[in-house]
Amino acid sequence: RPLLQPFWGAGLSFSKGHFVRRVPNDITMDMVFVGEEIDITVRGWSHGYDFYAPSKPVVFHGYKSPTKQPKFWESIPDRENLRGKNANRIAA
Repeated sequence: RPLLQPFWGAGLSFSKGHFVRRVPNDITMDMVFVGEEIDITVRGWSHGYDFYAPSKPVVFHGYKSPTKQPKFWESIPDRENLRGKNANRIAA
């Protein structure tokens, strides 16, 4: 049975299309992986959506690679300033 969760997670998100129409990504946020999960959680909940997760693990992903491939966000110049800007947007 699915478990009610307090947060939306981009890594395992399934919904009907109306969720994306009613709660689109915030176009004022400069990139993903810097606050969009909290942003969508708050806006989705305020639009009346609940979030659920499977009661047993069904998928996983690792950020560590034996080949040490860079992540796409590591190549973004000034990404720490983006974190601050997006955090301020979420807190507003």
